[in-house]
Amino acid sequence: MIIFLKSIPVILISLLISTLLLLVLQIADTQFMVLLRGIFQDPVTVAGYSMAASGVGMFIASAIFTKKHIKSTLNYMFFGAFGLGISLIAVAVMVHLSTTVLAIVYPMLFFLAGFSFGSAIIPLNIVAQKSTPVEKTGRIFGLINSMTTLGTLIGMVLGGILSELFGVVTTFIVSGVSLIVVSLLTIIIKFLMKEG
Repeated sequence: MIIFLKSIPVILISLLISTLLLLVLQIADTQFMVLLRGIFQDPVTVAGYSMAASGVGMFIASAIFTKKHIKSTLNYMFFGAFGLGISLIAVAVMVHLSTTVLAIVYPMLFFLAGFSFGSAIIPLNIVAQKSTPVEKTGRIFGLINSMTTLGTLIGMVLGGILSELFGVVTTFIVSGVSLIVVSLLTIIIKFLMKEG
């Protein structure tokens, strides 16, 4: 499968970037409840609204991108990773605001994060569906799922370790900055590949 993916570089590169993106995203994502418990006496409501807002953001991204002709997968991955990074850094930086303000702002930030996540991940699936021959579809999507799951699991472990060593706020900042680095790496690769 790797040999086949080398013949379609945009899928291979997008898969590697998606795996890296999920890895650094999970560093913060798994620590969200830990962060909320340190801010709110009852974090469940804010967590629920934030998760719902994230789901709405992903749904809207899905609705847009499944109907849109995607000229450059890497452009969308750039904007998606950048948006995620900004969202996570904002979540960390705003911890000192009042709980009333955070109860409003956090769901808004998670809406942006959900939309950004959809922007980064959905185009990979679309380009893989369009570019993969029918007889190889199962194996290609199996490889995509395996790689992204591996990235997710490593990110979860790293998130726990970083949170224990440096605190949850620092963990969010590290994850956010790493996502911005991934976004910049994506745009550099785009220009090197001369992808349209």
